[in-house]
Amino acid sequence: MGTKDRKNSSSSTSSYGSSVFSQSSSSSASTRMSAPDIDVAGYAAAGSLPCEFVGYGACEVTFDLEDTDAWIEHVIFDHLRDNLPKKAVCWFCDDYIFEAKRTSERRQNFEDRMHHIREHFLTERRTVNHMRPDYHLNTHLQHSGLISEQSYNAVRRYNEVPQPNWILAHDELPPDLQARDLRDQCVYHDPHHDERHYRRERHRSGKSRK
Repeated sequence: MGTKDRKNSSSSTSSYGSSVFSQSSSSSASTRMSAPDIDVAGYAAAGSLPCEFVGYGACEVTFDLEDTDAWIEHVIFDHLRDNLPKKAVCWFCDDYIFEAKRTSERRQNFEDRMHHIREHFLTERRTVNHMRPDYHLNTHLQHSGLISEQSYNAVRRYNEVPQPNWILAHDELPPDLQARDLRDQCVYHDPHHDERHYRRERHRSGKSRK
């Protein structure tokens, strides 16, 4: 059977953003993943089970809390094609690592994980707005050819911790350089300088006529 290893870190129950696998606007563009193109505000309200692949913008199917087996089968067969990962974690907490010691244990290990995730929906009223990506599963999906390279990299860029202001996107200039560039582009008008220049030019032209 697979093992469910409890980690020392405490359970994380805070909200992780306004939509699936997304971050607030305060995060750097270099570490932020865009939300999938779905209306998450009206999708999978508390009391229903969303498909794991809603995080990839690939599926909007939901199931009732009592439809647990159908929910699990949907993920396993419709998306994973019965190609299950060796290791996986919870969408919401850091309490357990679900790892199968043998290939024959992967099915039970994955089902244990999904039942654990269901408990969060049942007891904590979790929704898709609280979901975090499973990096172990993301790597498995990429290695198995079940997602595109673009989707894989987008999930890797997700970061639930707001980034410091000094972390910038690869094409973003620091504020001081932005200000300097703006100054360089400005054309300054000095009326006193213009008046002095006008007087000098008028004085020269007067001398040349004598």
